[in-house]
Amino acid sequence: MSTKIKIILCISTLVMVLAIIIGWFYWFQWRPTQAIKTCSSEWTFEYVVKLSENYVNSDAGPGHYSDGLNEYLDKAEQNLYNNCMAKKGFKK
Repeated sequence: MSTKIKIILCISTLVMVLAIIIGWFYWFQWRPTQAIKTCSSEWTFEYVVKLSENYVNSDAGPGHYSDGLNEYLDKAEQNLYNNCMAKKGFKK
């Protein structure tokens, strides 16, 4: 083989290995981190106020949850996070 072909083969192999490493990093590191950030930020003050109002005005009012509103909000937060992660393709 000529020197030019060896150089081209070496460069193309290096580019393919680099593309695989970048793809792996994106899929297993970057994408999950961004999904966690997005799903964690959906739990806002306005959402908590809305849920609190729904709790007071619904059948799930006092007595339905043993710890009251805190338990209700904790379960709602976990459901919101799990649903968001599932929409992004992550199963728990």
